[in-house]
Amino acid sequence: MMRSVFTKTLYDLRWTMLAFCLGLALLSFFVVFIYPSVSDASGGLFSGLDDQMANALLGNLALANSPAGYLNVQLIPFQPLFIAVFVIIVTSAAVAGEDDGKTLGVLLTRPVPRWRILVEKAAAVTLATLVIIGALAAGAVIGAIVADVDISLVDLALAILMTIPFALFLLGFGLFCSAVFSGRLVASLIATGLVVFSYMFNSSTEFVTNLETYNRFLPFYYYSWGQPLVGSVRWENAAILVGSGLLFFVLSLIAFNRREVMA
Repeated sequence: MMRSVFTKTLYDLRWTMLAFCLGLALLSFFVVFIYPSVSDASGGLFSGLDDQMANALLGNLALANSPAGYLNVQLIPFQPLFIAVFVIIVTSAAVAGEDDGKTLGVLLTRPVPRWRILVEKAAAVTLATLVIIGALAAGAVIGAIVADVDISLVDLALAILMTIPFALFLLGFGLFCSAVFSGRLVASLIATGLVVFSYMFNSSTEFVTNLETYNRFLPFYYYSWGQPLVGSVRWENAAILVGSGLLFFVLSLIAFNRREVMA
């Protein structure tokens, strides 16, 4: 028997966390490692793009044939999707999954307040998410070292670690869905729907500028809050993501405290 909900949650996540760490570390290593071969074979990965398309994808045409430009297309935009898969899986299980499995009632018999149970679950998921993002960054840095890619290792690591604010937002939103909706499937579908819709909508604004006004209401707009590889860092966007995540987490605490346990 685990001493706390925190340690029990981490124990339950150990294999899932290990699988994501290994899988994403290998993926980021491979993407960075093959850059020299891709660049040599194609004479520049983006050399066939016209100026307008290259600027839409990269924001700076001068970066089109650089390691930074390559990674800003092939790795950086997809990081939050990788992390979202893990976060949605585990947050949907935090409350709704326990309810589906008829174990929530047993969990609530522990002599601790409800809010503490959810806080400890959130802390465990946060730690696991940070470890996975760290593995993703480590894989990319090792790939750059092994392949001798001409890129700042610090900036590369930071570009990947900047996924953290988005992950914290999604963690709060995922726990909110898990605490509000009765089934794990519903909770996970809603969280997944937000991520997919926001990603597709944000991608569309690269070519349809009239949509940018509405894009500000979706999390992927704020994901590009800092691009040390190709641009400046916008700390206010990171603050919006983290603040929104905290707001949803507070709402999840309120919802969890009022939740009726299924018999």
